[in-house]
Order: sequence, then C-alpha cells, then structure tokens
Amino acid sequence: MLNKRHTVEARTTTFKKNLLIVLERNADRLDLKSYDVVVIPIPESHHYYLVCFDLRELSIEVIDNMHPKFAWVSMKDGNSFTSKGTPNKIKHIVCAYMRSVKHPSAQALSSETLSKKEIGWATRDNFTDCGIFAMQHMELYYGKNKPFEC
Repeated sequence: MLNKRHTVEARTTTFKKNLLIVLERNADRLDLKSYDVVVIPIPESHHYYLVCFDLRELSIEVIDNMHPKFAWVSMKDGNSFTSKGTPNKIKHIVCAYMRSVKHPSAQALSSETLSKKEIGWATRDNFTDCGIFAMQHMELYYGKNKPFEC
C-alpha cells in the first residue's frame, strides 16, 4: 500500500507530465505564474464539464451545462482522496502541484471551497450536447467576476 506522501507525489508527477504536453513542451510556463485562469475539462461517464481555477480572484468554479436539479456531478469533499467527488479530486491534485512549483496562490486556493457557477442557459433534458457546451464554456470563461455569457 502506498503512503499518503507517495500518492500525492505520484499524482503531482502525472499532472506535471500532462501539463507539459498541454503547454507544448514549454517548460518555462510550468509554474503557471503567467496565467490568470486555468480551465480543466473533465470527461466523466460520458459527460463533460469544467473545473476552473481563477488564479487572480482565488476561486474554483465548476461549470456544468446541466441544471442543478438534474446535475449528477458530485461536489462531495471527503477527508480522504477516494471519498471526494471528481471536482474536489482535481482541486486536490492542482493545488498540490501548485504548492510543488511554489505558486503564490497555491495556499489560498487550497482553502477555497468549490462553487458551481450558475448559468441561465442550463439544460434540463439535453444529455447529448455536454461536450459542445464544455467547449463554449472554455472559450468564454475569463474568471469568476468576469462576464460569462454563452
């Protein structure tokens, strides 16, 4: 069985490897200090949504096209990694990575609670276009307090 430290290090290493691919091998940007917003698309059980890190306003928002009454994305935050919902697992990994690269917002973001962004165009019965919604949301999300209209 892996100890907690090794598991966090393994997740951080995997995140760094994938981030390097996204950054087109530009290692100078790995510290994320040149970014105001980091948006992570989540494909989960044939559904797509976003976990958005606003590094200026120090917030973490989940953007899902489904109306809250019909959404199934788990915002659960448990004491152990395995008891967390996917958005909180992503928060855990990203914040651990940010601490490892000594990002100035790492500690503040670690103590932030995830919130679900309320959107006026949330769907109630459209279960097939979530990927299209996620792409639109990625294009138009500039941060927590910025206009967000799709």
